[in-house]
Amino acid sequence: MAKLDDINKSLGDLEQELDRLKSASEMIEGVTRTAEQAAAESARLNQTADELCHTVGNLTDKIDRIDFHSRLDKLDATVSGINVAIQNIQGRFDTLERNIKDDFEHRISALRESLGKSHLLNLILLIVISLLACGLLIITLVK
Repeated sequence: MAKLDDINKSLGDLEQELDRLKSASEMIEGVTRTAEQAAAESARLNQTADELCHTVGNLTDKIDRIDFHSRLDKLDATVSGINVAIQNIQGRFDTLERNIKDDFEHRISALRESLGKSHLLNLILLIVISLLACGLLIITLVK
């Protein structure tokens, strides 16, 4: 009977060990599924990263093909041309302003001179008329 007890005890130990193995096996299966999912996700991320690298490479090629130097030179030349045109127009405005000012000054001088002559002529006429009136008055009085 001692042997039977030993066998039963060994059988119980084996059953416990088997339960632990089943539990460990289930954990290993869970970890394996998680690892497979992680591997699949990693593969998907690698593919996405490869696509991103390809897209970045294409974008880099496109940017390299853009000739920024010549484009900026053209813009600089255009801006310089516009600046020169603005300066030319400003110079023309200054000349036009000066010409208009000179013309106004000339016309004002001419008007002042004409007004002065008219004033002098009016004064002379007033004197002549006054003398004539005085002369007529004297003639009328003398008669």
